[in-house]
Amino acid sequence: MTTAPYSMTWNSGSVGNGAHTLAARARDAAGNQATSAAVNVTVSNDTTPPTVSIAAPAGGSTVSASAAVSANAADNVAVVGVQFKLDGANLGAEVTTSPYGVTWNTTATTNGVHTLTAVARDAAGNSTTSAAISVTVNNVDGTPPTVSMTAPASGATVAGTNVTVSATASDNVAVVGVQFQLDGVNLGAEDTASPFSITWNTSGVANGTHTLSAIARDAAGNTATSPISVTVNNDLTAPTVSMTAPADGATVSGSAVAVSASASDNVAVAGVQFLLDGAAVGAEVTTAPYTMAWNSTSAANGAHTLAARARDAAGNQTTSTSVAITVSNIATGPPVIDAVKSVNRSNNATTLVSGAFSTTAANELLVAFISADYLGGTNTTVTGVSGAGLTWVLVKRTNVQAGSSEIWRAFAPTTLTSASVTATLSRAVAGSMTVVSFSNVDTSGTSGSGAIGAIAGTNSVGGPPSATLVTTRNNSLVFGVGNDFDNAIARTLGPNQTMVNQYLATIGDTYWAQRTTTAVAASGTSVTLNDTAPAGDRYNFSICEIKGPPQ
Repeated sequence: MTTAPYSMTWNSGSVGNGAHTLAARARDAAGNQATSAAVNVTVSNDTTPPTVSIAAPAGGSTVSASAAVSANAADNVAVVGVQFKLDGANLGAEVTTSPYGVTWNTTATTNGVHTLTAVARDAAGNSTTSAAISVTVNNVDGTPPTVSMTAPASGATVAGTNVTVSATASDNVAVVGVQFQLDGVNLGAEDTASPFSITWNTSGVANGTHTLSAIARDAAGNTATSPISVTVNNDLTAPTVSMTAPADGATVSGSAVAVSASASDNVAVAGVQFLLDGAAVGAEVTTAPYTMAWNSTSAANGAHTLAARARDAAGNQTTSTSVAITVSNIATGPPVIDAVKSVNRSNNATTLVSGAFSTTAANELLVAFISADYLGGTNTTVTGVSGAGLTWVLVKRTNVQAGSSEIWRAFAPTTLTSASVTATLSRAVAGSMTVVSFSNVDTSGTSGSGAIGAIAGTNSVGGPPSATLVTTRNNSLVFGVGNDFDNAIARTLGPNQTMVNQYLATIGDTYWAQRTTTAVAASGTSVTLNDTAPAGDRYNFSICEIKGPPQ
């Protein structure tokens, strides 16, 4: 200590119990010092911990409800407190006076084996933990849940596929599930979480009175049941429906054909859907009168069926007897050129392959315009055309002079995608082929025969190519194909004509296809396809009329 008063606090626990001496030594700044006379003291600290043991319950016993927990504790000086522990956690507050005991509410503890201990301490801070004992908690819940049906109401009449069935349930501990039953048989799976409800499809149940129940259970297996009576009354009667327009066997055309039906139901008709060839046409009509305006131009000309399908709110439906109709929409315009695909080659081979092309409409005429060279012997011909899964037929062949100029046809009832056409030649020669597809054509006949009108073919040992035909229908087109055996030289077209494809082969031939620039307005018109130059070469030339729909 460097200042008066000279004192300190001494922890006597740092020395052993027994006799000891205490003295003080003072010093001044000059280093002089003196030691006081010693005093004798005796140290007597409490280092003995208490003793403690669990008195109740007995180790290995089974407890339930409220259980008394007690301990015996002693100390050489005094016990100041006993703390009981359950599975290592404090069980209640420390007990500071004898007798040492607490009341344990075992219902707050899970059933099963648990450990109890007691920790005793004295004023000196010494403590002892008793030997642990094991006890088994076994609380039996004998109180059943309460349960009440909330939907549907007792005595209610229900129908349909989406009936809500619900209940409320409670328990002194906890509800673990509610099982709904219909006439004593489980209805769906047990619902294990509140709110307790399911959706009931009553259509699978006979009409009449039935019992709905909710059975609630708790973890102890206690159950309670709440039954109610309901009446199922589903509409099982389908509507009646019949077509009223157009009449069976009628021929229709135009963009606003009246289509109608009559329909009735024991409850109410919810809607009528008209069907064209079995597929829905237009939107469902949900209110009477059941009618719609049908655009018949969206269907192909020819035979079709119309029907009506009526339904009620319960999902019952009936399809009427269909009526047979004929769609007859006449297009007055000329044929429309769609796809054009050409292949040209100077090397010798026995085939001409167009390569892939696609069309944009159903019911198109396909025409192959083919020119081929000659190498000696029997003159060249096209022995066949194939492709696109169609049947190809020869329209016109002109091969009096060397080489051949030919026209072949086919008919595609559906749209073509990535189609290819192959012409097979009687010998390996150079050649050219142009495939043209036409929409808005006469669809009658087979393999496009109805779309081909007049045909003609000419040849010459030397002169300007020219061929004439007389049209057989208004608004038709005229196409032609030729081969020049003598020279590879560009054509000079006659008036009002357009070159479709022209190939100047390296072997000294010319292969070409040409057409009228515009449609020929009137049937019975004499039409000439011609080239004014060259005027002195050998050629074959074939032409044909492409017809639109009947007028």
